[in-house]
Amino acid sequence: MIAVQSRNPDEFLLLPFEPALLVTDETDGCLQTASHFTHRKLSLPHTAAQIDFDGDCLSDFFITITDIASGKTYYEIYLRREKEQSMGSDEEVSLNDTNGQFKGLNSLCLVTRQEVPVQANNIFSFADIDRDAMVDMMFVNKKDLKLHVYYNKLQNQQVLMQQKGSTSQSQTTAFGLKKLCSATNRPVNKVKDIFSPFTPIIEERNVVSQPISLDQNVAEVYADEFIPGRIYLGDITSDGFPDLLITLKYIDGTSRSHVLINEPCSTSESSVCTVKAQKAKRRQFNVDTNAYQSALDAFDKTKYATFFDLNENSMMDLLVVRTAEVSGRQSAIVSSIYNNYGRDAFFLKTRMVSDGALGTTVNSASFRCVLTSLEDEKFMVMGGQSGQTAYQALQMPFSQIGIGRSNNFIESFTVSAYVNGSRSLRMWTPIIPKSVLFVVTQGSEEVETWKLDVLIKPSEKMIMIILVDAVFLLILGLVIIVLHLLEKSEDRREKQINVIF
Repeated sequence: MIAVQSRNPDEFLLLPFEPALLVTDETDGCLQTASHFTHRKLSLPHTAAQIDFDGDCLSDFFITITDIASGKTYYEIYLRREKEQSMGSDEEVSLNDTNGQFKGLNSLCLVTRQEVPVQANNIFSFADIDRDAMVDMMFVNKKDLKLHVYYNKLQNQQVLMQQKGSTSQSQTTAFGLKKLCSATNRPVNKVKDIFSPFTPIIEERNVVSQPISLDQNVAEVYADEFIPGRIYLGDITSDGFPDLLITLKYIDGTSRSHVLINEPCSTSESSVCTVKAQKAKRRQFNVDTNAYQSALDAFDKTKYATFFDLNENSMMDLLVVRTAEVSGRQSAIVSSIYNNYGRDAFFLKTRMVSDGALGTTVNSASFRCVLTSLEDEKFMVMGGQSGQTAYQALQMPFSQIGIGRSNNFIESFTVSAYVNGSRSLRMWTPIIPKSVLFVVTQGSEEVETWKLDVLIKPSEKMIMIILVDAVFLLILGLVIIVLHLLEKSEDRREKQINVIF
């Protein structure tokens, strides 16, 4: 673990993991003990993530480890507690010393520890699949090639906002800071059951399993010696529901990437969702061919592909890494596929930085937006910033939040970060859709000094709009001139008639 004291990158300290914990015994309901960190190591491969699992807008910690004695692999979830503690020098660590120079340590509490099935290969991905403002977990079973989505069982207070839109904007703003984020430091027994156990699957409403392909020629998820097979998540349709990108290897030796679109659970008899999952409004990924697949099928030796906004138009494009023969040698070639579909969807692109230099990204920041749908229902979308990095997670340095086709203003935009042992929240309202937001903290703990830079993306049809307006004004002007001339002609005619009489 690395602790950074200031904005100077040279001022850092390499620490063992234990000082970051809240306690080293089972007080406060935490599961870790003094001997918990002996005879264990990171799993190979492993997953590490800093994501908000309990809805309190604080980044928690997920990691997979291997018990050296038994050889079994477990995933562990440490929830971050809002408890300001500090640490002294690197030579003498005291978990109870509050006079040291480092604040914000001793904040992680182990609440969940589950054995990982071998078929999961220790690679997990996280996203809010069903747009309930809670992070869900998924992995691909490398044995039966099924995608397993484990929905977050913790119900956040944000779901109370999904009611008919009778709340005024002022009420929404006042309601937001209290309800957008759940309370910190809730009792562990109320937040420990985050995901259902792997076996047996009892709660059918919280787990959806489906095949990743219907093609019988698929052999496995593509992987090589250094890169484990994994899935990538990104909202390519900008509808607020993350889609899936995966590379599959076929029995003939070729490999191709596939985009699976996130859609509501089907109610047909062949649905991959159970009746309980359908009632809970869970989601599934459509394995049928879509508009993006024809472009991906042009590459038959793909190593992996990922989402990225290549031309800064805030639409998710595709980066494809493939092998090809160049000058008699096999070389890696990077190809780009630009997304030209769904340009009528709205978005919000956000990034939290510590100062004006855009490279100083604040990792694990949490974003939340309150919107109103076309059906006049209030809902919330959420996003995180650079939550995963291990084993080529390849996450973008910004958070891309799809809004869909609601052309209303974003009623509120809330950003949260963990600063010196406590949660810092700041809200702005309203926000224009199709905006790029930079939250600049200037390294300050005072949220009142945080600044929001808004970059508005002009419509690509602006020239057409101006042209149509110009033609309309020209026609309107001609009509006015003609009517004016007719009126003058009529006036002259009336004067002549009056002179005759």
